Amino acid sequence: MKKSLLFLLLFVFASVYAEDVIYYPEYEDSVSFYASFDTETTVADICDGYKKPRSTAGKVQFADGVRGKALVCGANGAGLRYERKDNINFTRPGTLLFFFKGIDWETNKGLRIFFTGIEAGNGFLGFQTPARPIDVCPCNRFLNIAFMYNKKVPDKTFLAKMPGG
Repeated sequence: MKKSLLFLLLFVFASVYAEDVIYYPEYEDSVSFYASFDTETTVADICDGYKKPRSTAGKVQFADGVRGKALVCGANGAGLRYERKDNINFTRPGTLLFFFKGIDWETNKGLRIFFTGIEAGNGFLGFQTPARPIDVCPCNRFLNIAFMYNKKVPDKTFLAKMPGG
């Protein structure tokens, strides 16, 4: 009985003082840039270039995300701009992922637009959710994708269904 009680106390003590788990993406050796915000900082977790944002607009604050922490954006949050050089490389095929979670999108009135883009000497790739219709959650709207200013790919825009809402 004493051994079981000692084991239980050690387990509880270890659980209370254990560090939070930082979730890294699968195949992290192949990732060139990753900012999770799980440590409530804007410094990138994984990067090949400059790890801090080059510019910040608004107030940096964090909230609980689907898994870990999230950066609050919009009217009460911040917008960040990271250095593309060495962090994102267009010399080989790859995937660009953004995970975002709407807060009170169905209950609060107003326009909500998600916009991000990457520009380089060889082109621009941008994503934007349209502002309307305002009675539809942005997670259920189409996504505008724009390819522009590339010497090999003609300027094009596409509409895509949001993956999963």
